[in-house]
Amino acid sequence: FGGAPDGDAYIEFEVAEHPRLRRDGYDVLVDVALSEAQFQAGARVLVPTLDGERWLNVPPGEPAHAEIRLEGAGIVDPFKHRRGDQVIRLVPAPVHDVQPSVPSAD
Repeated sequence: FGGAPDGDAYIEFEVAEHPRLRRDGYDVLVDVALSEAQFQAGARVLVPTLDGERWLNVPPGEPAHAEIRLEGAGIVDPFKHRRGDQVIRLVPAPVHDVQPSVPSAD
């Protein structure tokens, strides 16, 4: 390239943190805050993903700190040619942090 000698090129990337998503290997983690009523009755909530926001149906009676896994919604593993998962952890929240739910479209 441009008359430079042959050799290895090393490129270093620095990735900024996302305000809500965290990385664990090729998996993406996010906490979703629910009220006690949403845990008991179930809820339909909007969660952030790498591909934009997505509706998630939380079944009634789901325990606090339960994890819901969206297979193939994580980061691409260039060696295995597949995507990791997105893990959504349901956490109890104070009233001011609760995400509104939408009635189920069932």
